[in-house]
Amino acid sequence: MTTLTDGQSRVVSKRVKVDQIVRAVLIRNRVPLAVLACLFVASALIVHWLSLGIVLKTSYQTYENAQYVLYFRLLIFSLPFLVGVLGGAPLLATEYESGTFRFTQTQGVGRRRLLLVTLASYLLLLIAGSGFVSLAIGQFYRADSPVRPMPIWTIGGFFSQPLLFVAMVVACFCAGVFIGAVVRRTVAGITAAVTTLSIGALLIYVELFKKSLVFMSSSVTTNFDSFQRHAYLIADWVENGHGQRIVNGGLLSPAQFRILHVARHYTFWVQFVLASRYHNVQLLWAVIFLLIAFVAIVGAFMRLGGKDHLLVRTKESDR
Repeated sequence: MTTLTDGQSRVVSKRVKVDQIVRAVLIRNRVPLAVLACLFVASALIVHWLSLGIVLKTSYQTYENAQYVLYFRLLIFSLPFLVGVLGGAPLLATEYESGTFRFTQTQGVGRRRLLLVTLASYLLLLIAGSGFVSLAIGQFYRADSPVRPMPIWTIGGFFSQPLLFVAMVVACFCAGVFIGAVVRRTVAGITAAVTTLSIGALLIYVELFKKSLVFMSSSVTTNFDSFQRHAYLIADWVENGHGQRIVNGGLLSPAQFRILHVARHYTFWVQFVLASRYHNVQLLWAVIFLLIAFVAIVGAFMRLGGKDHLLVRTKESDR
Protein backbone atom coordinates (compact mmCIF):
# COMPACT_ATOMS: atom_id res chain seq x y z
CA MET A 1 0.00 0.00 0.00
CA THR A 2 1.39 3.40 -0.99
CA THR A 3 0.35 6.48 1.02
CA LEU A 4 -0.49 9.56 -1.06
CA THR A 5 -0.13 13.22 -0.12
CA ASP A 6 -3.88 13.87 -0.33
CA GLY A 7 -4.64 11.46 2.50
CA GLN A 8 -5.72 8.59 0.18
CA SER A 9 -4.12 5.23 -0.49
CA ARG A 10 -4.04 3.20 -3.67
CA VAL A 11 -4.15 -0.60 -3.85
CA VAL A 12 -3.05 -2.14 -7.12
CA SER A 13 -3.96 -5.75 -7.92
CA LYS A 14 -1.12 -7.95 -9.13
CA ARG A 15 -1.30 -9.15 -12.73
CA VAL A 16 -2.09 -12.84 -12.98
CA LYS A 17 0.21 -15.00 -15.08
CA VAL A 18 -1.03 -16.42 -18.38
CA ASP A 19 -0.57 -20.06 -17.31
CA GLN A 20 -2.80 -19.41 -14.31
CA ILE A 21 -5.47 -17.92 -16.59
CA VAL A 22 -5.22 -20.92 -18.92
CA ARG A 23 -5.63 -23.33 -16.03
CA ALA A 24 -8.63 -21.41 -14.72
CA VAL A 25 -10.26 -21.25 -18.18
CA LEU A 26 -9.83 -24.98 -18.76
CA ILE A 27 -11.30 -25.80 -15.37
CA ARG A 28 -14.22 -23.41 -15.78
CA ASN A 29 -15.02 -24.53 -19.36
CA ARG A 30 -14.20 -28.21 -19.00
CA VAL A 31 -17.80 -29.29 -19.59
CA PRO A 32 -18.46 -27.40 -22.88
CA LEU A 33 -14.98 -28.25 -24.14
CA ALA A 34 -15.56 -31.94 -23.38
CA VAL A 35 -18.96 -31.81 -25.11
CA LEU A 36 -17.44 -30.26 -28.24
CA ALA A 37 -14.66 -32.87 -28.27
CA CYS A 38 -17.20 -35.70 -27.97
CA LEU A 39 -19.29 -34.10 -30.74
CA PHE A 40 -16.35 -34.09 -33.14
CA VAL A 41 -15.31 -37.64 -32.29
CA ALA A 42 -18.88 -38.92 -32.70
CA SER A 43 -19.24 -37.07 -36.02
CA ALA A 44 -15.99 -38.55 -37.34
CA LEU A 45 -17.13 -42.04 -36.36
CA ILE A 46 -20.50 -41.54 -38.05
CA VAL A 47 -18.85 -40.29 -41.26
CA HIS A 48 -16.51 -43.29 -41.19
CA TRP A 49 -19.49 -45.62 -40.77
CA LEU A 50 -21.28 -43.93 -43.69
CA SER A 51 -18.20 -44.33 -45.88
CA LEU A 52 -18.31 -48.08 -45.32
CA GLY A 53 -21.80 -48.32 -46.81
CA ILE A 54 -21.69 -45.60 -49.47
CA VAL A 55 -21.13 -48.12 -52.27
CA LEU A 56 -23.86 -50.67 -52.93
CA LYS A 57 -23.10 -53.70 -55.05
CA THR A 58 -25.56 -55.99 -56.77
CA SER A 59 -25.10 -58.80 -59.24
CA TYR A 60 -25.71 -56.33 -62.09
CA GLN A 61 -24.11 -53.06 -61.04
CA THR A 62 -22.34 -50.98 -58.42
CA TYR A 63 -23.97 -47.70 -57.47
CA GLU A 64 -23.95 -44.93 -54.87
CA ASN A 65 -26.12 -45.11 -51.76
CA ALA A 66 -28.03 -41.83 -52.12
CA GLN A 67 -29.54 -42.12 -48.65
CA TYR A 68 -26.09 -42.22 -47.04
CA VAL A 69 -25.03 -39.18 -49.08
CA LEU A 70 -28.02 -37.30 -47.69
CA TYR A 71 -27.15 -38.29 -44.11
CA PHE A 72 -23.53 -37.30 -44.69
CA ARG A 73 -24.37 -33.80 -45.92
CA LEU A 74 -26.94 -33.19 -43.19
CA LEU A 75 -24.30 -34.05 -40.60
CA ILE A 76 -21.55 -31.95 -42.18
CA PHE A 77 -23.74 -28.86 -42.56
CA SER A 78 -25.41 -29.12 -39.16
CA LEU A 79 -22.15 -29.49 -37.22
CA PRO A 80 -20.80 -25.93 -37.83
CA PHE A 81 -24.28 -24.59 -37.11
CA LEU A 82 -24.44 -26.40 -33.76
CA VAL A 83 -20.94 -25.24 -32.84
CA GLY A 84 -21.88 -21.63 -33.52
CA VAL A 85 -25.25 -21.74 -31.77
CA LEU A 86 -24.46 -23.92 -28.75
CA GLY A 87 -20.74 -23.28 -28.42
CA GLY A 88 -20.09 -19.74 -29.62
CA ALA A 89 -23.22 -17.77 -28.68
CA PRO A 90 -23.31 -18.69 -24.96
CA LEU A 91 -19.55 -18.21 -24.47
CA LEU A 92 -19.60 -14.49 -23.64
CA ALA A 93 -23.30 -14.21 -22.85
CA THR A 94 -22.95 -16.47 -19.82
CA GLU A 95 -19.91 -14.51 -18.64
CA TYR A 96 -21.89 -11.28 -18.74
CA GLU A 97 -24.86 -12.83 -16.95
CA SER A 98 -22.74 -14.36 -14.20
CA GLY A 99 -20.69 -11.19 -13.69
CA THR A 100 -17.38 -12.90 -14.44
CA PHE A 101 -15.94 -9.91 -16.28
CA ARG A 102 -16.67 -7.56 -13.42
CA PHE A 103 -15.12 -9.97 -10.95
CA THR A 104 -11.94 -10.46 -13.00
CA GLN A 105 -11.20 -6.75 -12.82
CA THR A 106 -10.68 -7.15 -9.09
CA GLN A 107 -8.25 -10.06 -9.61
CA GLY A 108 -5.78 -8.46 -11.99
CA VAL A 109 -6.87 -10.61 -14.95
CA GLY A 110 -8.51 -8.19 -17.37
CA ARG A 111 -11.47 -8.91 -19.58
CA ARG A 112 -9.56 -8.94 -22.85
CA ARG A 113 -6.83 -11.24 -21.57
CA LEU A 114 -9.49 -13.61 -20.26
CA LEU A 115 -11.33 -13.51 -23.59
CA LEU A 116 -8.12 -14.07 -25.53
CA VAL A 117 -7.17 -17.15 -23.52
CA THR A 118 -10.72 -18.51 -23.67
CA LEU A 119 -10.97 -18.06 -27.44
CA ALA A 120 -7.53 -19.59 -27.97
CA SER A 121 -8.56 -22.67 -25.96
CA TYR A 122 -11.77 -23.11 -27.95
CA LEU A 123 -10.20 -22.43 -31.34
CA LEU A 124 -7.43 -24.96 -30.76
CA LEU A 125 -10.03 -27.58 -29.92
CA LEU A 126 -12.20 -26.60 -32.89
CA ILE A 127 -9.33 -26.76 -35.37
CA ALA A 128 -8.14 -30.11 -34.02
CA GLY A 129 -11.66 -31.56 -33.86
CA SER A 130 -12.77 -30.32 -37.28
CA GLY A 131 -9.46 -31.52 -38.73
CA PHE A 132 -10.15 -34.96 -37.30
CA VAL A 133 -13.61 -34.94 -38.91
CA SER A 134 -12.04 -33.74 -42.19
CA LEU A 135 -9.95 -36.91 -42.30
CA ALA A 136 -13.17 -38.91 -42.16
CA ILE A 137 -14.69 -36.68 -44.86
CA GLY A 138 -11.73 -37.37 -47.12
CA GLN A 139 -12.17 -41.10 -46.55
CA PHE A 140 -15.88 -40.77 -47.42
CA TYR A 141 -15.15 -39.12 -50.77
CA ARG A 142 -12.40 -41.60 -51.60
CA ALA A 143 -14.85 -44.44 -51.00
CA ASP A 144 -17.47 -42.68 -53.12
CA SER A 145 -15.20 -41.82 -56.06
CA PRO A 146 -15.30 -45.26 -57.81
CA VAL A 147 -19.06 -44.94 -58.41
CA ARG A 148 -18.71 -41.37 -59.72
CA PRO A 149 -17.03 -41.68 -63.12
CA MET A 150 -17.83 -38.04 -63.96
CA PRO A 151 -17.58 -35.42 -61.17
CA ILE A 152 -20.75 -33.35 -60.93
CA TRP A 153 -20.89 -29.95 -59.26
CA THR A 154 -23.43 -29.55 -56.46
CA ILE A 155 -23.58 -26.97 -53.72
CA GLY A 156 -23.71 -29.76 -51.13
CA GLY A 157 -20.62 -31.44 -52.53
CA PHE A 158 -18.76 -28.14 -52.83
CA PHE A 159 -19.23 -26.97 -49.23
CA SER A 160 -18.78 -30.39 -47.64
CA GLN A 161 -15.12 -30.66 -48.68
CA PRO A 162 -12.55 -31.02 -45.84
CA LEU A 163 -10.94 -27.58 -46.22
CA LEU A 164 -14.22 -25.70 -46.27
CA PHE A 165 -15.56 -27.72 -43.35
CA VAL A 166 -12.77 -26.52 -41.04
CA ALA A 167 -13.23 -22.91 -42.19
CA MET A 168 -17.01 -23.09 -41.71
CA VAL A 169 -16.66 -24.44 -38.17
CA VAL A 170 -14.30 -21.61 -37.18
CA ALA A 171 -16.44 -18.94 -38.88
CA CYS A 172 -19.71 -20.13 -37.29
CA PHE A 173 -18.13 -20.31 -33.84
CA CYS A 174 -16.64 -16.81 -34.07
CA ALA A 175 -19.90 -15.42 -35.43
CA GLY A 176 -21.73 -16.97 -32.48
CA VAL A 177 -19.21 -15.41 -30.06
CA PHE A 178 -19.80 -11.98 -31.56
CA ILE A 179 -23.59 -12.37 -31.39
CA GLY A 180 -23.36 -13.43 -27.75
CA ALA A 181 -21.16 -10.40 -26.99
CA VAL A 182 -23.72 -8.09 -28.58
CA VAL A 183 -26.83 -9.59 -26.99
CA ARG A 184 -25.25 -10.44 -23.58
CA ARG A 185 -28.04 -12.89 -22.73
CA THR A 186 -27.69 -16.63 -23.17
CA VAL A 187 -31.15 -17.56 -24.45
CA ALA A 188 -31.50 -14.42 -26.54
CA GLY A 189 -27.98 -14.94 -27.91
CA ILE A 190 -28.75 -18.50 -28.98
CA THR A 191 -31.96 -17.33 -30.67
CA ALA A 192 -30.15 -14.51 -32.44
CA ALA A 193 -27.39 -16.91 -33.54
CA VAL A 194 -29.92 -19.34 -35.01
CA THR A 195 -31.58 -16.53 -36.96
CA THR A 196 -28.35 -14.89 -38.13
CA LEU A 197 -26.58 -18.08 -39.21
CA SER A 198 -29.70 -19.30 -41.03
CA ILE A 199 -30.02 -16.02 -42.94
CA GLY A 200 -26.29 -16.06 -43.70
CA ALA A 201 -26.48 -19.59 -45.12
CA LEU A 202 -29.47 -18.61 -47.26
CA LEU A 203 -27.68 -15.53 -48.61
CA ILE A 204 -24.60 -17.58 -49.47
CA TYR A 205 -26.74 -20.11 -51.32
CA VAL A 206 -28.96 -17.67 -53.22
CA GLU A 207 -26.84 -14.59 -53.86
CA LEU A 208 -23.12 -15.09 -53.37
CA PHE A 209 -22.68 -18.65 -54.53
CA LYS A 210 -25.07 -19.14 -57.43
CA LYS A 211 -24.24 -15.82 -59.11
CA SER A 212 -20.50 -15.69 -58.68
CA LEU A 213 -17.21 -17.53 -58.12
CA VAL A 214 -17.91 -21.02 -59.46
CA PHE A 215 -20.05 -19.82 -62.37
CA MET A 216 -17.67 -16.97 -63.15
CA SER A 217 -14.86 -19.51 -63.57
CA SER A 218 -16.92 -21.99 -65.63
CA SER A 219 -16.68 -22.73 -69.34
CA VAL A 220 -19.08 -23.99 -72.03
CA THR A 221 -18.30 -26.54 -74.73
CA THR A 222 -19.93 -29.01 -77.09
CA ASN A 223 -17.17 -31.59 -76.70
CA PHE A 224 -18.63 -33.70 -73.93
CA ASP A 225 -15.75 -36.19 -73.78
CA SER A 226 -12.93 -33.67 -73.38
CA PHE A 227 -13.47 -32.76 -69.72
CA GLN A 228 -14.88 -35.82 -67.96
CA ARG A 229 -11.74 -36.61 -65.97
CA HIS A 230 -10.48 -33.12 -65.22
CA ALA A 231 -13.59 -31.01 -64.62
CA TYR A 232 -16.87 -30.81 -62.74
CA LEU A 233 -20.11 -30.78 -64.70
CA ILE A 234 -22.39 -27.86 -63.77
CA ALA A 235 -25.21 -28.05 -66.32
CA ASP A 236 -26.07 -29.45 -69.75
CA TRP A 237 -28.76 -28.59 -72.29
CA VAL A 238 -29.78 -28.98 -75.93
CA GLU A 239 -30.23 -26.16 -78.47
CA ASN A 240 -31.89 -26.29 -81.88
CA GLY A 241 -30.45 -24.90 -85.07
CA HIS A 242 -31.63 -21.38 -84.19
CA GLY A 243 -29.78 -21.34 -80.86
CA GLN A 244 -32.92 -21.82 -78.77
CA ARG A 245 -32.77 -24.09 -75.74
CA ILE A 246 -35.27 -26.87 -76.28
CA VAL A 247 -34.30 -29.51 -73.70
CA ASN A 248 -32.60 -29.18 -70.31
CA GLY A 249 -29.97 -31.72 -69.31
CA GLY A 250 -30.43 -34.90 -67.37
CA LEU A 251 -32.42 -37.99 -68.29
CA LEU A 252 -34.57 -37.34 -71.35
CA SER A 253 -38.26 -38.12 -71.14
CA PRO A 254 -40.21 -39.57 -74.13
CA ALA A 255 -41.62 -36.10 -74.82
CA GLN A 256 -38.10 -34.65 -74.93
CA PHE A 257 -36.99 -37.39 -77.31
CA ARG A 258 -39.85 -36.41 -79.64
CA ILE A 259 -38.70 -32.78 -79.45
CA LEU A 260 -35.21 -33.80 -80.55
CA HIS A 261 -36.62 -36.00 -83.30
CA VAL A 262 -38.65 -33.11 -84.69
CA ALA A 263 -35.75 -30.67 -84.40
CA ARG A 264 -33.41 -33.02 -86.32
CA HIS A 265 -30.57 -30.51 -86.06
CA TYR A 266 -29.52 -29.81 -82.51
CA THR A 267 -26.40 -29.24 -80.41
CA PHE A 268 -25.64 -30.69 -77.00
CA TRP A 269 -23.93 -28.13 -74.69
CA VAL A 270 -22.26 -28.62 -71.34
CA GLN A 271 -21.17 -26.09 -68.71
CA PHE A 272 -18.25 -27.12 -66.53
CA VAL A 273 -15.50 -25.84 -64.28
CA LEU A 274 -11.97 -27.20 -64.47
CA ALA A 275 -10.71 -29.09 -61.43
CA SER A 276 -7.89 -26.59 -60.89
CA ARG A 277 -10.32 -23.66 -60.87
CA TYR A 278 -12.71 -25.65 -58.68
CA HIS A 279 -10.07 -26.07 -55.97
CA ASN A 280 -9.01 -22.42 -56.27
CA VAL A 281 -12.60 -21.33 -55.69
CA GLN A 282 -12.75 -23.58 -52.64
CA LEU A 283 -9.62 -21.95 -51.29
CA LEU A 284 -11.16 -18.52 -51.92
CA TRP A 285 -14.28 -19.48 -49.98
CA ALA A 286 -12.13 -20.76 -47.11
CA VAL A 287 -10.38 -17.37 -46.99
CA ILE A 288 -13.79 -15.64 -46.95
CA PHE A 289 -14.94 -17.74 -43.99
CA LEU A 290 -11.71 -17.04 -42.10
CA LEU A 291 -12.10 -13.30 -42.76
CA ILE A 292 -15.63 -13.50 -41.34
CA ALA A 293 -14.18 -15.21 -38.26
CA PHE A 294 -11.50 -12.53 -37.88
CA VAL A 295 -14.00 -9.67 -38.17
CA ALA A 296 -16.31 -11.37 -35.64
CA ILE A 297 -13.49 -11.78 -33.10
CA VAL A 298 -12.38 -8.17 -33.52
CA GLY A 299 -16.00 -7.09 -33.03
CA ALA A 300 -16.26 -9.17 -29.86
CA PHE A 301 -13.13 -7.53 -28.45
CA MET A 302 -14.43 -4.07 -29.33
CA ARG A 303 -17.75 -4.92 -27.72
CA LEU A 304 -15.97 -5.50 -24.41
CA GLY A 305 -14.91 -1.86 -24.42
CA GLY A 306 -12.47 -0.14 -22.13
CA LYS A 307 -8.80 -0.81 -21.61
CA ASP A 308 -7.41 -4.05 -20.27
CA HIS A 309 -5.75 -2.67 -17.17
CA LEU A 310 -5.22 -3.54 -13.53
CA LEU A 311 -7.94 -2.45 -11.19
CA VAL A 312 -6.98 0.59 -9.16
CA ARG A 313 -9.14 1.59 -6.24
CA THR A 314 -8.71 4.32 -3.69
CA LYS A 315 -9.89 4.64 -0.15
CA GLU A 316 -9.41 7.04 2.67
CA SER A 317 -6.36 6.35 4.82
CA ASP A 318 -6.81 5.39 8.41
CA ARG A 319 -7.08 8.35 10.68
